[in-house]
Amino acid sequence: MSWILRKYFLKEIFDEIEKDLTLDPEILRLIMPVKYPQLNGVEELKKMIKELGIEGIEIKESKEPIDERRRATAISSNMSPINIEDPIEVLWKIAERFKGDGLENRKSK
Repeated sequence: MSWILRKYFLKEIFDEIEKDLTLDPEILRLIMPVKYPQLNGVEELKKMIKELGIEGIEIKESKEPIDERRRATAISSNMSPINIEDPIEVLWKIAERFKGDGLENRKSK
């Protein structure tokens, strides 16, 4: 096995990589994955509502099972799944905060 490493200069490459890693620990930080703690989805939602200045939204935890797509989406974005009562109403109030002129102000031709 070692003759393959020597023949294809892999041993020198591995030695050089090892030397670089010991000299500069910043390189190791770049190539090693870092696991960040999972964020609480409900707390992040409450924080977003507060930052947007939206009032009149009450967040209540729901006892209903969470849809697998929603669970997978939350996990892939490193958040806990949000399981609240009446999520459509909550999202609608958040969306209203961002609405523009809409079609109401357009004049018909």
